[in-house]
Amino acid sequence: MKRNFVLACGVAAMMAGCFPWKAPERLPEYTSVAAAQAAKDASAVFLNLSGQGLAQVPGGIGDLTQVVKLSLRRNPLKELPASTAAWKQLRWLDAGDTALLNVDGGIGALGALEVLYLNDNALTALPAAIGNLGQLRYLNLDRNQLATLPAELGTMAELRWLRLNSNALTVLPDELGKLSVLKRLYLKGNRLAAIPDSLRGLTELTDISLSGNPLVTFPVVLAELPRLERIDMQDAQLTTLPDDASLGRMRNLKWLLLQRNQISTNEQTRIRAALPDCYIVF
Repeated sequence: MKRNFVLACGVAAMMAGCFPWKAPERLPEYTSVAAAQAAKDASAVFLNLSGQGLAQVPGGIGDLTQVVKLSLRRNPLKELPASTAAWKQLRWLDAGDTALLNVDGGIGALGALEVLYLNDNALTALPAAIGNLGQLRYLNLDRNQLATLPAELGTMAELRWLRLNSNALTVLPDELGKLSVLKRLYLKGNRLAAIPDSLRGLTELTDISLSGNPLVTFPVVLAELPRLERIDMQDAQLTTLPDDASLGRMRNLKWLLLQRNQISTNEQTRIRAALPDCYIVF
């Protein structure tokens, strides 16, 4: 029992998206614009302004071509400046926990951006221009107030990792299925009663979390995803899963988390028999 608990905790952490693909890039780090300006000979630096109590972003960041990584985390900014569109050199931007109420279309001008944190804010919508971030690989929007997503999200051709935990989503755009290289999709704690069949286009997806959504029916489209390895559907409203033939198509499935659903003992036995090589937690 203890071993199962430890395994389940480990999988839960994995499904929460806590583990990056690789160690972060180590760059020379500066904590002020002036210090970064003095680093004229450096080809790439990290400007770390996190937790400095800033009510607005200092000017001049767009002129610092050596600043490719910028953290604004834990500052009460409420908004990003109009000059955001000039930060074209950035590859990594953290604007998490900055009390943002909205993000304007200027964010779409950051064409080199690969990693973007906008989590722990008060965003209710995203601009369509976010779809212009054609190099973005990681997008974190956890713990906002998003009720809908722009269709343009589906044009982010390089996106591998999308975090939307703890928002207010009731529906997903069909265009999300166009993210053909997406590997991880986290939707924990939203208001989704279903997911669109278009998600069959996520042929590279390995991880999906749908826990804490009012899902009465297990999305059969998940059986069509050839690389899917981990499914988290804890705290939903499931009483049954698809038939044996559909479950049998999930040949690569390794982990299935179904705690705190309404699945009978007989149904649990059937599911285990249909997925003999999958670690299942009820």
